[in-house]
Amino acid sequence: MGGLPDDVLERKEDAFYLQKYLVKRYGAKKKESGFVLAVNAEWGYGKSFMLERWKDQALFEMHPTVFFNAWQNDFTEDPLLAFIAEFDTGLKEYFKHISVGDKVKTAAIKKIKNVYKPVLTVLASAAAKHFVGMSATHIQALISAADSDGQMGNIEGAASEFKDFQQKLKKAIDKALAGHNTIKKLIVEFKEKLSKLIEALEKVSGVQLPLLIFVDELDRCRPDYAIELLEGIKHLFGVPGVFFIIATNIQQLGESVKAVYGTGFDGQRYLKRFFDLQYSLREPSNIQFANLLFNRMALPEIQNIVHGLSYSHAPNGQVPIGQTPVEILSLVLEMHADSFALGLRDQLQIATILEAAFLSLEGKPVHIFFLIFLTVIYQKNPAVFEKIAKTRNLSDETGFKTLDRVAGFGAIALMSDDGSAVNIISLNQIAKIYFDDLNLSYSARNSKQLNVRIFPQNLVYDIKGAQSGGTFTPDYSIYFHLVQHAGGFIKQ
Repeated sequence: MGGLPDDVLERKEDAFYLQKYLVKRYGAKKKESGFVLAVNAEWGYGKSFMLERWKDQALFEMHPTVFFNAWQNDFTEDPLLAFIAEFDTGLKEYFKHISVGDKVKTAAIKKIKNVYKPVLTVLASAAAKHFVGMSATHIQALISAADSDGQMGNIEGAASEFKDFQQKLKKAIDKALAGHNTIKKLIVEFKEKLSKLIEALEKVSGVQLPLLIFVDELDRCRPDYAIELLEGIKHLFGVPGVFFIIATNIQQLGESVKAVYGTGFDGQRYLKRFFDLQYSLREPSNIQFANLLFNRMALPEIQNIVHGLSYSHAPNGQVPIGQTPVEILSLVLEMHADSFALGLRDQLQIATILEAAFLSLEGKPVHIFFLIFLTVIYQKNPAVFEKIAKTRNLSDETGFKTLDRVAGFGAIALMSDDGSAVNIISLNQIAKIYFDDLNLSYSARNSKQLNVRIFPQNLVYDIKGAQSGGTFTPDYSIYFHLVQHAGGFIKQ
């Protein structure tokens, strides 16, 4: 498999492994009645990116392929019909290999759907009455929906009309069972047509099996939509040679199942009946996730990013700092993520604040160390941020030391000028440079002596700002207000 463009989370290896596994599995188990693989990961782990590129690669390798974004079709009332429409479109060129009479038609699914829901409704209501008890009014409403004769009257005073109720319930159940038999017949017919398609494709030169069907973003759909789609996949597509790859967050999807069946329902266990195997993507590293976030954002021009670095020290010697906005911003965010033990959700919220701040600072210098430092504090604890913004320092009174930190992480190593030692500069030291500069008087600012070659002092060597009377307000002093206002975009 070739490289995946913009694969910042390095999902190529996962896609390569899974593609190879599915092909080998089909070769070894050709009579297996279909296969459903769940690709499990939280938001931000690159599920959608991987599936879209994997689909392209599968097409390149001549696999019949369908891609269905469940979330984009969530507005439809009937997920199965929406899916079949995508199925027909994706496989249009392959249907020429089978007779017209054997084609998989949407009309067949419509026939199934016409009786599917009434059957489930009536049987479920009967079961509910028998096992858990249900109000007569509720049962009346359910049976009336399934009673095509419309003869059902009000059931009030259940004791006096119980005999009539029994007759109506029996009639509804008999009708439901008849519909159930119709469903079974239609499903068998559908599977037979699908099997004939697979059999025909096996004989076509160049076409590779299995047929791969990718379903993305199922966990974002409304609960009833997700469940009905899974039910349809289970009952209709269990055919040899048809493999499903469903990208979702299993835990979140399990919560959706609970929303339908009740809080005491074991959603995780329920989902296992739909998935033959589950493959979990590994968590991205902080630098990978930072790259992903900044690649999606509108960023400052490189000449406007003030970072003060030329090289960093690594075990194999001096390493040049990246020369693109994404590389520089990712490095700085990674350092903060390591130091403050930021999770992926934390970093996502921080990126939201930063993007809003970047838009406000368009065309102006962006002191990226100080801006990200303040943003992280705000995300971690807005109350501590407020105290720091008021006092303009990191004293014990602000509560800064109460923030969770990881000792030994979030620092940058720099070689001394004479090459004899490595200096470790912490994020606190970098921030202190800015706080000290903020608190300088006008006269002290004019007389300060800084070496423009030494990091982090060089960060405040040539500060832009506004002068009024005897005071000077550096440009970065507005960062407190920027972060506070942009923080309104995230949920605390």
